[in-house]
Amino acid sequence: LAKGGFQNLIPDSRCKDVAKASRVVLCGGKVYYDLLDEADAKGLDKVASQTRLEQEVYDKYQIDPESIQLIEAHGTGTKLGDPIEVQALGAVYGTDRPAGQRLKIGSVKTNLGHLEAAAGIAALMKSALILKHKQIPPSLHFDQPNPKIDLANSPFFINQTLRPWKAMRAKAPRRAGVSSFGIG
Repeated sequence: LAKGGFQNLIPDSRCKDVAKASRVVLCGGKVYYDLLDEADAKGLDKVASQTRLEQEVYDKYQIDPESIQLIEAHGTGTKLGDPIEVQALGAVYGTDRPAGQRLKIGSVKTNLGHLEAAAGIAALMKSALILKHKQIPPSLHFDQPNPKIDLANSPFFINQTLRPWKAMRAKAPRRAGVSSFGIG
């Protein structure tokens, strides 16, 4: 079922993030279901916590979140986890960006599956390679968004083709953010 030990179990057995088809996650022999209605209430606290943490980092290091052009998301691939992450990221990065400055969002998990404890470093490595090569790879296996994520009214864009990464303004640095949370 899961080659890497931690995969989304969906009809075509491919790992997808922010996708409609995600149902179950398998990790180290344990199965985590994301189908409980009661989890929705718990999700509200997680949105506020993630939002607060991310905003504190930008405030501490005096980085304008609007200068970030690409987000490498944790991308749990679950019906509850992805909407929580996207909502928190949206609160930090804002929804009033011009259309041409929407954030590209992706997750290395669509390429490699979930690497458990190595997921965060894999996301960081992918972001570094994107910065180095100035190319944004596609999010694999994305067909339709999770119904609890309103991408049209968010600051995010799911990149589905390899595309060059152009700076927002001449001489402006390219900036990527990594959103990574531990297991458990």
